[in-house]
Formats: sequence, structure tokens, C-alpha cells
Amino acid sequence: MLNMEVAAIIKEISDSEIKLETTQGEKITLAKSLVPAPVLGQTIYINCSLEPTKAPRELLNELLSGNEP
Repeated sequence: MLNMEVAAIIKEISDSEIKLETTQGEKITLAKSLVPAPVLGQTIYINCSLEPTKAPRELLNELLSGNEP
């Protein structure tokens, strides 16, 4: 499973969108509803996965089960 985390800074907030810039200088636009209580200058982390059908809880359980003694 390939999983990647991207850090991005909130650069602009409008009524419906948030504009982000990654540490690599890439621009991302998200729906404002996807980020609870956005603040200008705040860093958020976006988790990208090649397995979009798996729920976060399922991924966490998969990771934790691999660490059992």
C-alpha cells in the first residue's frame, strides 16, 4: 500500500473554498467544508492513498494489527 502525507499552508479562505500551498510550492484548492475551522497561515496535512475505498479506521486497524507481538 502506498500512502503519502503532504503538508500545506492555508493561503486564502473564501466562502466556499480554501487555497493551499504545499511545502514544494504546489497549489491546491479544497472545498471549505473539508477543513474544520480553517485559519490563514495554518498548516494542514493531506493524506493521499492509492486505496481510496478503504476507510481511515480500516487503514488504522491494518497498521496496528501489524504491530501485535
